[in-house]
Amino acid sequence: MSRTTLAVLLALTLGCGGLDSPDLSTGEVQGRILGASAGAYVYPLGRPDLVVRAGAAGDFAYRLALPRGGHDLVLYDGGVRAERVPVEVEGAGLRTVADRRGEGAVGAAAKMPLAGAILAGVRAVGGALPLDPRLEVTGTDPGARLPLGTTTALFQPLPAGRYRLTAEMVGFVKGGADVDVVEGASTSYELDLLVDDDEAEKGCAATGGCESSALECEDDGLCHDADPSGSACAYTCDGGALCPAGLDCSGGQCLADRDCATYLSVAGTPCVSDDVCDDALHDGSCRRPSAEQPGYCTAPCQDATQCAPFGAGWTCDGGLCAPPP
Repeated sequence: MSRTTLAVLLALTLGCGGLDSPDLSTGEVQGRILGASAGAYVYPLGRPDLVVRAGAAGDFAYRLALPRGGHDLVLYDGGVRAERVPVEVEGAGLRTVADRRGEGAVGAAAKMPLAGAILAGVRAVGGALPLDPRLEVTGTDPGARLPLGTTTALFQPLPAGRYRLTAEMVGFVKGGADVDVVEGASTSYELDLLVDDDEAEKGCAATGGCESSALECEDDGLCHDADPSGSACAYTCDGGALCPAGLDCSGGQCLADRDCATYLSVAGTPCVSDDVCDDALHDGSCRRPSAEQPGYCTAPCQDATQCAPFGAGWTCDGGLCAPPP
């Protein structure tokens, strides 16, 4: 081919716009979940808005366009199984993920791991009455959040792995922690929120008061004993008298492990783990009906009268203070 002919061909090519250049900033990922249920889905962790959902039960084929680089795919079979799968997306390339087997898959081959969950709770430090706390597991499907009462939420299904749990509430500093989800189990975690001193209305002043009527909200955003003398905790145990549940008898006086304000703000409140309860109540624990449900802070008792500080109608049931049925 002569130089003249080559020059003409190049000119024609440029005049027509040339060949389309591939987009090297994105690539595609495809795969299948065999034996999936109708609720199955796939999305990249951190981008739940890119979710691809199964239209019906059966073998679920998915295909996603993702930015070039590393991603964790969240795969859910629509039933009880979920898995995080790391993938490396190549620009203008197509990555095929090996088939995963859901609960409905036939045959003896291994199935996807069982999904886990996070039972999350919020506690306002200082005894403030909680007001609409916002709990989130960063980067996951918002549909995985199931509110349970005013201060707890269950996040499921979640594949095993580490996640960022956050909580926000008016008058308090945003809190967060890394939580490890275990295959087939519910992980409990309670976030303590600290008073935000930079807010005009802070702590209990922003949320509307204190959890216990024996406490008063002060200008520092914390709840303090309504009686400065501490009479709310001034019980005696001389002559064989029993202390209220969660207080310890010492030298004829019923003493709180920390202080009376903390004792009154925690006794009988919702919980998801023993830590907060045991820290504020003598021999305290979190009594929960199941691993997927929140419980309440309680302490050992022998008589129903010992449970009066926990709330109206509380009684002694099976050796522990319990709320009315």
